Amino acid sequence: MALKSALNRERTRDARRHQILDAALDSISENGLSDTTLATVAKKAGLSQASLVFHFKSKDALLTEALRSLNDQYDNSWKEALKNADDHPVDRICKMIEAYFHSSVCSRKRIGVWFAFWGEAKAQPMYLQICGDGDQERCDVMTRECARLLELIGESTEGAEDVAIMIDGLCDGLMQSLLINYKEFGRKDAMRIAFGQLVRLFPSFEDMIQVYADRALAPAKRKAS
Repeated sequence: MALKSALNRERTRDARRHQILDAALDSISENGLSDTTLATVAKKAGLSQASLVFHFKSKDALLTEALRSLNDQYDNSWKEALKNADDHPVDRICKMIEAYFHSSVCSRKRIGVWFAFWGEAKAQPMYLQICGDGDQERCDVMTRECARLLELIGESTEGAEDVAIMIDGLCDGLMQSLLINYKEFGRKDAMRIAFGQLVRLFPSFEDMIQVYADRALAPAKRKAS
């Protein structure tokens, strides 16, 4: 009985933390970092400030955990995508691009939070501390796959990292368009452009990239009722 009660308390505590973190993301997306306070998050969560302080001792602690949660979701997304990818570098690069714009991590709210941390000078050290290693790991993987593609077409691999950074920068720019032009520009528009530019970088693999793009951009199938 005591064990069951302890497990129930743990589940309740975890659920409350997730509720607060989601409210923090809402507040950051709508108000920015500077104007996000324990009061704005508490209002979003429908909780008292005392409840927030019980789970997160300060605003900085709350922002840190909110960013860490967002970063973990994104890391899990692209790593899981690679687990299901073929060994060919085209498939692996395309999987990483698709993961960048997956609905589970690429919403206007989440993009707004990313740009809030990128754009505020005081928050950049926190961003680098939490996300820097993951960003570098993703860049290293993309660089390795670009090098494999360059080898397949008989070109030098010296520029592989430059190509990887270019792909990453393109995706970041498309995320900005999703944030600003969300009424006219959607995730599939972003993926279409990203795959189109990948064809321009590696025209020898146009057919393979197009097959992947057609599959990724196809309308979702409705479940039978």
